[in-house]
Amino acid sequence: MPEAISAALPPSHSFLILFSKALITRTIVGSVVLVAINTVIYGFIAWIPTFLVKQGLSVVSSLGFTTLMSLGGPVGALIGMWLGDRIGRKRGIVAFSIVAILLGILYPYSNDPMFLAIVGFGLVTALYILVALAFALYIPELFPTEVRMRGAGFCNTVGRVMTIVTPYMVVAIFGGYGSVGVVALMVAFLIVETLVVLFLGIETKKKPLEAIAPSQPGEVSAQKLKVA
Repeated sequence: MPEAISAALPPSHSFLILFSKALITRTIVGSVVLVAINTVIYGFIAWIPTFLVKQGLSVVSSLGFTTLMSLGGPVGALIGMWLGDRIGRKRGIVAFSIVAILLGILYPYSNDPMFLAIVGFGLVTALYILVALAFALYIPELFPTEVRMRGAGFCNTVGRVMTIVTPYMVVAIFGGYGSVGVVALMVAFLIVETLVVLFLGIETKKKPLEAIAPSQPGEVSAQKLKVA
């Protein structure tokens, strides 16, 4: 029986293991999370100076406010690492995705420069909390030890592909709909990511890797063979 189960799955050294029945859901979750985060970071943060100028600020003021907002990056990363073992990876990703969505909706309609800077700082902070929770903690923990590098690497590759496509999308949408259109696109990506993690993701907080490993992700372990 164990031999039959093992034979039904791709060998653990095969790339196809990521798309086996045991791992396909986790591969999808990891890919969607990193696509959303990369798209928002390269589609919003990289364009903040342009958005600010379009909202009436001078180039000099725009750069000053951009610097202030960018401080949310290290702040968010530190908060994310601190929260990872307290509220959990899945719960944290869902919660701060919702925070980013709400701040993203507010951002295009912030006319006062100081309020704009505060909303922007909060948005950047929330996004980098997601970066810390997803890149550093959640995505690698989705995959068993034997395919962890392969799984995390694939998800990161899919996310990085979006960084190639994102500038073209932003230019096209910004030309037709302005910053409102761009932020709406970013919010849409975050909504999809939130729903995918909420309904398909697992919680990995303070759990041994063996406890969260999917059943029969690849070759049957010696321990399982002994039990069988």
